[in-house]
Amino acid sequence: MAGLSGRTKVRAAVIGRARTLAGAAPLPTAGLSRLAALLAAWWHQERAAARGPLWLPVVFAAGVLTYFQAEREPSLIAAALVMLALAAIAVVARARPLGFPLAVALAVFAAGFTAATLRTASVAHPVLARPTVATVSGFVADRDQREKSDRVILHVTATAPALDPQPTRLRIVVRPNAAPPVGSHIAVRARLNPPAGPVRPGAWDFGRDLWFAGISGTGLAMGEVRSVPPIGAMPWPIALRQAVEGAREGLGQRIRTIVPGDAGAIAVALVTGERDAIAESTNDSLRVSGLYHIISISGLHMVAVVATVLVVVRGTLALVPGMAVRRPIKQWAASAAIAAAAAYWLLSGAEVATTRAFLMAGLVLAGVLIGRAALSLRTLAAAALAVMIAMPESVLNPGFQMSFSATLALIAFYERWAPSRRFADGDAVQRVVRGLGLATVGLALAALVAGLATAPFAAAHFHRLSPYSLLANLMATPLVSGVVMPAGVGAVLLLPFGFDRPLWLLMGWGVARTLDVSTFVAGLPGADARLAAFGDGPLLLAVTALLVGLLPVSPLRLAALPVAALALAVALGAPSRPDVLVEAGGRMVAVRGPDGRLSILNAGADRFAARIWLAADGDRRAPNDPGLAAGFACDREGCIARLEDGAAVAVPTTLAALEEDCAKAAVVVTRASVAMACAAVRIDPARLYETGALALGRTAAGWRFEPARDSARERPWAVRADPAASPSPHRQPASSAAVAAPAAVATEEAEPSDAAELSAEGPAQ
Repeated sequence: MAGLSGRTKVRAAVIGRARTLAGAAPLPTAGLSRLAALLAAWWHQERAAARGPLWLPVVFAAGVLTYFQAEREPSLIAAALVMLALAAIAVVARARPLGFPLAVALAVFAAGFTAATLRTASVAHPVLARPTVATVSGFVADRDQREKSDRVILHVTATAPALDPQPTRLRIVVRPNAAPPVGSHIAVRARLNPPAGPVRPGAWDFGRDLWFAGISGTGLAMGEVRSVPPIGAMPWPIALRQAVEGAREGLGQRIRTIVPGDAGAIAVALVTGERDAIAESTNDSLRVSGLYHIISISGLHMVAVVATVLVVVRGTLALVPGMAVRRPIKQWAASAAIAAAAAYWLLSGAEVATTRAFLMAGLVLAGVLIGRAALSLRTLAAAALAVMIAMPESVLNPGFQMSFSATLALIAFYERWAPSRRFADGDAVQRVVRGLGLATVGLALAALVAGLATAPFAAAHFHRLSPYSLLANLMATPLVSGVVMPAGVGAVLLLPFGFDRPLWLLMGWGVARTLDVSTFVAGLPGADARLAAFGDGPLLLAVTALLVGLLPVSPLRLAALPVAALALAVALGAPSRPDVLVEAGGRMVAVRGPDGRLSILNAGADRFAARIWLAADGDRRAPNDPGLAAGFACDREGCIARLEDGAAVAVPTTLAALEEDCAKAAVVVTRASVAMACAAVRIDPARLYETGALALGRTAAGWRFEPARDSARERPWAVRADPAASPSPHRQPASSAAVAAPAAVATEEAEPSDAAELSAEGPAQ
C-alpha cells in the first residue's frame, strides 16, 4: 500500500474492517451484522474525513431559526448563560469521542439562538403604533429611484406634530425623480403607517424585514419634498454613505451615457448594485429564464473582479526584470485583489450575496498571503458563520439561502469531479481540444448542479421554476464571466485616465447578447413554470437532502435520495389552497370560484399583494388583468361571488346590504365596525386587527381560518396598528348610511403598495 494516497488507505482500511466484521457474524444474523458493519465503516470514514466542522453553520442556523419561532422575545441573559454553560460542558467533555461533538453542537445551537436575540436587542427602536399624518424632517440615508415612484429612507430629526414614540427611520414613497441625494436634509408631509405584515398567511413578513433595517414605519408623501436647514450634525454612517453614493452615481451616469437602455441599466447593476432602472419586463425575462442571478452581485462577479486584478497586477510585476524572483509578487497581487474586492463590496451596496462572496474571497486570498491553501468547503463554512453572526436574520433571506446552497453544491461537485491531470497529456492541439471540451462539460454540469441546488428555494419563495435554466446559463455564463465582468473591471481601472469608453461598449455588447439569450429562453414553451405554495415542510426536507447529499464523503450521502423524493412528493401533492383571502385592511378580497381560480375584488388597492396572492396560487395572471374580478357581481349595494359549492361571499357597501348579506351569505367581508347580529362568518376590522391578512378554507366540518399574524406571538416587529385611533374607513358610526365601498365601484385606484419586494437574488456561481 506504499503507492496509495491517504484517502485510498483510509477507504481500504474501513472496507476491510467491514468485511472482517461481516464475515465473523453467525449465519442467521449475517445480513443485519453485515449492514451494521457497513454503517460502522462508513461512520469511521466520515470521522477520518473530519467533516464535523462543516456542520457547525447548519447547527448555528438551526438555533437562529428556533429563535424566530418563539412566541415572545427571549431573554438575552438567559440565552447567553445557556450558551456559556454548554460551551463549558464542551470544554470538559473534549476527551470523550461522542460527548464532545454533541456538546459542541448544542453550544453552537445556543450560540445561534443567542446571536439572533442579541441582534434584535441591538437594533431595538420605536415602531409606529397607528396610522397618522405628519410633517417629517430628517437626513436622506438612502434612496431608490424607480419608474413609477422614488423611495427614500429618512433618518428622522423632527416631526410635526410630535409623535409618541418618535420614529428613528422612515421609508417614504415620493413622486418620480423627487428623491433628493443621500445626505440631504429635507422636510415632507406624509401619511405614515406602521410596518406592513405578511400579505397572506405564510408569506414574507415585511414588518420583520423593516425592523432589522431599523425602520419605524412607512409613508406616502402628500406634498413637495423641501430642503430645510439640518438639525444637528449628519450621522457618520450617512456621511460615509453619501461619499459612496457620490461615486456610485457618477459611475452609473458614465455607464448610462455610453451604454443606453436596459444593457446600460444592467451594466450599472453589475458595477454599482443599483437595479432600479432595469425595466420590469427585462426583470421578468431574466427570472423566467433563470438568469436573474446574473444581476445579483455574488460569487460569479466577485471571482471575476479578483481574478482580473490578480492577473493584471501579478503579470505586470512579472514583466519587471528580476521582480518575480526576488519579491513576493504573488502576495502583492493578492493584497491588491483584497483591496479591489473590498472596494467592489462597498460600491455595490454590501448585499448578503455580495458579503458572502467578499468574505469567501478574502479568506482565500488571506490563505495566499500566508502561503497556505484554502479549504473551499471550510472557507464557505467560515463565511456562512461570519454572515450569520453579523446578520442572523439573513438566514431567512432567499438570497442567503440560494447563494450558499449553490456555492456549496458547486464546491462539493468540484471536489468529486476535479479535472484529471491526464488532460494535460498530448500535443498542444490535443490539450486545447480536451481543455475546451472539459470546460464545456464542466460549465454545463455546474449550471445543472447550481440550478438543482437552488430550485427548492425558488419554488418555495417565488412559486416558480425555470426548466430551461441549464440552457440559459450554458449560453450566458461564458459571456458574463469571459466578456462582461472583465470588461467592466478594466473600464473602472481605466476610468481615471479617460480610456474607459471601448471597454464600456464591450461590456454593453456582452450584456445585450446575454439579454438576447434571456429573451429566447423565456419565450420557449413552458418556460414560466408556476407552483402553488406548499409550506415549509417540503423546503426543510429539501434542505436536509441537500446537506446530506453534499457534506458526507461516504455512501451515507445516498440517504439524500429518499429524503429528496419525499420532499418532491409532498410539494407536488394536493396543495391546501384557500377559498377566500382577505387583505389586512379589508380593501381587497379574493374568492375561489367554480373554475378553481381566484377572482380578486379591488386588486388595484394593493397590486403587490395581489401579485403575491396569484403567484402563491400558481396563477400566471397579472394584477392588472381585466378579467381578474370576473367572479364578482357588483352593484351600488356591494359585490357577491360564489364558491365552488355555490355558497356566497358578500362584500356589502351599505348597512342595509350588510344586514341582508349576514342572513343569506356564508361569508361577509365588511369595513364597517357596527354592532349587528350576523349568521354568516363576518370579517371586519376588529377581526383583521387580530389576524392581519386572513385566509379561509371550506371543509366538511366548517371553515378553517389561517391568520397571517398569530395574536399569541409578541415580537418587536409584530406591532399592530390601533384601529380605534386611526382616521380610516375601518370604523364607521352605527348611524352611517353607507360602508366604505370596494374599489370595483370606486372611481379612483388606491396608491400602489410601498411594501418592500422580496429579494430575488439567484445562485452565486
